[in-house]
Amino acid sequence: MVITMKTVTVELINEHALQLLQDLEKAELIRLVDTVESKTGISRRFRGKISTQTAQSLLDQLENCVANGKVLSGRHKRNY
Repeated sequence: MVITMKTVTVELINEHALQLLQDLEKAELIRLVDTVESKTGISRRFRGKISTQTAQSLLDQLENCVANGKVLSGRHKRNY
């Protein structure tokens, strides 16, 4: 079997993920490499965020639904 080394970038989204990666490094299955965050790091950090205008629009729609009794009731049942 031929083993090739490959470097990948991982975005940790769970507090336990780093510990799991460190455990794999201790088992000599992977090697963690420190890198400097690039200029695109800020956009990555805020990826998935919505603008203030979009947030306000969604809030207005939600408040309108609540005011008109069009809200979710129960876990899966919808009252429209």
